[in-house]
Amino acid sequence: MKKRYYVLFVCSGNTCRSPLAEALMKRDMRKRGMDGISVSSAGVSAAKGLPAAENSRVVASELGASLAGFKSSPLTPRRIAVADLILAMESKHRDRIRDRWPGAGDKVYTISEFSGSGRVGIPDPVAGPLRAYRECGSALEDEVNRIIPKIGKLAAGRKK
Repeated sequence: MKKRYYVLFVCSGNTCRSPLAEALMKRDMRKRGMDGISVSSAGVSAAKGLPAAENSRVVASELGASLAGFKSSPLTPRRIAVADLILAMESKHRDRIRDRWPGAGDKVYTISEFSGSGRVGIPDPVAGPLRAYRECGSALEDEVNRIIPKIGKLAAGRKK
């Protein structure tokens, strides 16, 4: 029996970038018929229960994904412990996780480090114009396209 492989996307407030990354990953997993992988998101400074930012919901819809019903969630020790892979939007998120939970260091990367895209990070569009959210969505879509085969291989190798 396969054990589920758990991917956690992390940003600051869990209302813009990480929810969009989660939605895009779920969209692509459905398209590819991938199973055995759980995907969620959290924020290093998130309040619990907020909806995704309106512009993130718009961009998700434009990209064929959905953030309907999404509620923000703070990063917790439990979520760190159960995650197999933690992908942060920026190095400041990665470093904060590694500092606070040193044992998690070997499973925490920026999404760009893990993908090998060469990006410095995914800029935060919070409170910006729709154009900024579209740029963020485009960057995340590229990153998800790069990471999904890698995550598929990691999940396939996970047996129990």
